[in-house]
Amino acid sequence: NLKGGSRLPISCVFHICTHAYCNLSSVMVKNSAFLFIKPHAVTDKVKELVESNLKEKGVRIVKKGSLKSEVIDKKKLIDNHYYAIASKATILKPNQLNVPADKFKGQFGIEWQGALDSGKGVNA
Repeated sequence: NLKGGSRLPISCVFHICTHAYCNLSSVMVKNSAFLFIKPHAVTDKVKELVESNLKEKGVRIVKKGSLKSEVIDKKKLIDNHYYAIASKATILKPNQLNVPADKFKGQFGIEWQGALDSGKGVNA
């Protein structure tokens, strides 16, 4: 919900498949995803841009549609989508996270273990 209790507008949804032989009825799907365009960005130009970029990258769009905010809220689609990320941020301790040491050092200039040892390694 937005401030004042107003609801978000309709979201655009693409069901995409990146496996060349993807056929949802007869072949196991190796890579399939739902792609949401954030409500504030749903315009014809953005939908065309997303679709053309996906196709350019070899991604096959299986189905297009839209969902009203009430459906998203009722089915807790956003909550379920972000659950895995949120659970790691709230349940796991920093030393339990799988942090790529080389990427961490490249981004922050210190070793992940050093950040843990000094108390600087925290999660959300």
